[in-house]
Amino acid sequence: MSFPSLLFFGALASAKAGGPYVTTCHNDVECGTTCGEYSEDSVAFNEDVFGTKCHCQDGSDDNLKWACDSGLGFDAWTCQDGQPPNCDTPCGQTICIGMNGLYTNSVIRSACPQHHPVNVGQCCDNPGNSDYCTCLFQWTADLNWKPYQELGGNNGWADGAWWGECGSELAGLNISVDSLRAEQLVQPFLRRGSWCAQNATLHARAAPTGEDCGARSEDDCVAGCVWCNGVDQAGVKNKCYAEREASVLTHVLGVELGTGSFSCAHEVSV
Repeated sequence: MSFPSLLFFGALASAKAGGPYVTTCHNDVECGTTCGEYSEDSVAFNEDVFGTKCHCQDGSDDNLKWACDSGLGFDAWTCQDGQPPNCDTPCGQTICIGMNGLYTNSVIRSACPQHHPVNVGQCCDNPGNSDYCTCLFQWTADLNWKPYQELGGNNGWADGAWWGECGSELAGLNISVDSLRAEQLVQPFLRRGSWCAQNATLHARAAPTGEDCGARSEDDCVAGCVWCNGVDQAGVKNKCYAEREASVLTHVLGVELGTGSFSCAHEVSV
C-alpha cells in the first residue's frame, strides 16, 4: 500500500485530535457482517458513531435483559430474545485511521452493537477488563486482522479516523467519523442489515481505489471511475475519481457549498 506525504498526515492529526480505541475481531467469522460481505480490511464502529444505530429484533430496546456487572462502572444488557440486533451503518465507506504515526485504510462492513450477545458475553466473562467491553461504552474501531496489523497490531487509542481513503480528496476534507459533521453528512449512505458471523454472500465487486482512478486521463476515466470537476472553494482537484468517492464528494460538497460545487461526467448514486 502506498501512502501520501507526512505533511498530509500532520494536517489530519492537527485537524482532529483523538481517535477511536482500536481493537481486533481477528478474522471474518469473528468480525461478522451487517453489510452482506466480508473482507480482510473491514472495520466496525460502535453505536452512535458515524450514523451507526442498532435495534433489538424483538423491539425490546427499552426493556433489555440484565446480563452482568461489567466491573467498569456499568451493567451489561442484551436484547430479551438473546438475538443479535439489526443495525444501520454506512456499508462500504472507506475510513483512514491513524495511530502512533501509522496509517491504514479500512472499509465499514459491520457494526459493534452494545447489546449483541457475543459482545456482552465477552464483557461478562472478563469483568473489569475494558478491552473486552469496549463496544459497550466507548468509541471503538473493531478491525479485521489486516488494518489492525498495519497499525502495529496492538490495542490502544488512535490519533483519528477520517472519512475516505488515506491521501484521497475526501480524506483531505478532514471529516472525523466521530463528529456532528459526519453524523449529519453520512445519513444517505446508511444501510440496514442483520449481523451475522458466517455464510454471508459475497455479491459486491471491489470498487477501484482512488489510486487506480486518479492516474487515469479524462478519456480513460471509465469502468468504475468518473471524471469530476469542483469549484475553487471546494478545495478538491479536477480529476478521475473512483465512483464511490465521487458519490460521497457530490453529496458532501453539495450540502456544504451548494449544488454544482462538484460535478461529474455522469450521475453517481448514493
